[in-house]
Amino acid sequence: MTSRSHVLPPVFLVFLILAAAVLAGCGGGGASESAPPPGGGGKGNSGFLADRPAPDALDRLIVRNGSITAYADNVSAALDGVAGLAGELGGFVVTSRITGEGESQFASATLRVPSERFDEALSRIRSLAAKVGDMTTSSEDVTEEYVDMQARLSNLEETEQEFVRLLERAQNVTDVLSVQRELNTTRGEIERTKGRIQYLEQTAAMSLINVSILPTVAAKPIVRRGWSALDTARESLSALSSFAQGLADIAIRLAIFGPVWAPLAVATALLARWWSRRSRTPDARPSWLPPAPPPGASAGPGAAAAPPGDAT
Repeated sequence: MTSRSHVLPPVFLVFLILAAAVLAGCGGGGASESAPPPGGGGKGNSGFLADRPAPDALDRLIVRNGSITAYADNVSAALDGVAGLAGELGGFVVTSRITGEGESQFASATLRVPSERFDEALSRIRSLAAKVGDMTTSSEDVTEEYVDMQARLSNLEETEQEFVRLLERAQNVTDVLSVQRELNTTRGEIERTKGRIQYLEQTAAMSLINVSILPTVAAKPIVRRGWSALDTARESLSALSSFAQGLADIAIRLAIFGPVWAPLAVATALLARWWSRRSRTPDARPSWLPPAPPPGASAGPGAAAAPPGDAT
């Protein structure tokens, strides 16, 4: 009888397990009561969390990202300059890649730089490029999520301690396995929450910049800037209309000045016709000259020219 007085009743043990599970699930809702302020370390925070200061009530946890497209005469040299810049600013190159040769060469790099030097990094990258194309930046405030994760972690660690105490008081294999299963689940949630907190801290501390580097020849547009097929068609129709109006103006002027140029045109046509007929007559001789002798006739010094029409 005495040996059984320290054994928990099964119903009471199940009630404690359910209560602990409900407490772990309500971790997000109790953030205002059990969560420590962002500036102080939460209860039970150990390891990397104990050594990392959380943002105080006046600071915000901001994640800043950016991307930029740069054009350079020497793509490979520009990529080396970007990599050196990351190290100079206290950051590092996450990934880098270069492909192609000559005018078809392309390079890309992903950098991590301290968030307080994010704007300086973008400015320095622009100075390395011969021309800058697209550039985008984005900011995300993750302070609320960070505080929620801290509160959730505190509640999960309290739940873990409850399960440890239940495990010490369990007296049979069934109870031990049930409590151990819940304890393992809780510890898994703790590790995931710690990982999320660490990720938020790191991404806020080190901003991400994606850099694309293209040869300067790629910056030249295939179609000139501002060109429009509709505008070209409209200009062509306008030119055609102007040409037709010019022809109409000429026709109107010719008709009005007809009494002036018509007689001159008729006289010029008649003169040209007479000249054409005259030039087609090969034996045309002036009237004051004697007629030419017939072919084969010899004319002596004293011979008289036979009148035309005589035959002997």
